[in-house]
Amino acid sequence: MIQLSMANYDTARIQQLFKKIIYEGAVATLLDIEIDVVKEVIADQFKKKPNFL
Repeated sequence: MIQLSMANYDTARIQQLFKKIIYEGAVATLLDIEIDVVKEVIADQFKKKPNFL
């Protein structure tokens, strides 16, 4: 996962955030949480930082 985030983002802080988003998606899948709910929560978390999405 870190390789994926490093390939897409330059700074370490953003790479860590992206990695956490990947983990959130994996956990949501394991817990059978609807992906639309996860997207909405992530969008709400980062609404002040639209560059991350």
